[in-house]
Amino acid sequence: MNLKFKSILQKNTEKVIPGTVFSKMIIEMDETTVMDHELNLSAMDILKDSAWIINFFLTFLSVGGIAILFLGLGYLTLGKENSPEQWKTFTNLLIMASTIIFIFTWVLLSVKGAIANKKRLTVINQRGNGNWRIVDEADWEKFQKLMDIAKKSREKEIEDFMKKKL
Repeated sequence: MNLKFKSILQKNTEKVIPGTVFSKMIIEMDETTVMDHELNLSAMDILKDSAWIINFFLTFLSVGGIAILFLGLGYLTLGKENSPEQWKTFTNLLIMASTIIFIFTWVLLSVKGAIANKKRLTVINQRGNGNWRIVDEADWEKFQKLMDIAKKSREKEIEDFMKKKL
């Protein structure tokens, strides 16, 4: 799997509002730090990542909690009034459905997490530590448009504030 993505340095800066004693935190992207990256991943690289362990527990807690909720609701509706055979059928179906959902969710989250970890490690190895925003090549134009909109919005906000003040 060949992945192409870009990294950009994200800065959290405190900007003083002109003409006041107030300031606010702004997230800015340093456009001079944009760098292209390419990463070749094999299935073994994804399987060896630690995301599988973390996502196992997260998925187990979420799917297990929902399964227990359905088990309780099933007991309140089916377990009290119906025969033991119907209750056993319900629990078997719930266990099978929960297992399938658990495996699907675990694999999906772990693969996405492993790819994100490998991208982050690649950027850190090539560029060093920092607050890097990683954006896929396909999403870069949309990301740039959002950065421009945010920049214009901040400028307009300052202009509006200065007009109100005067």
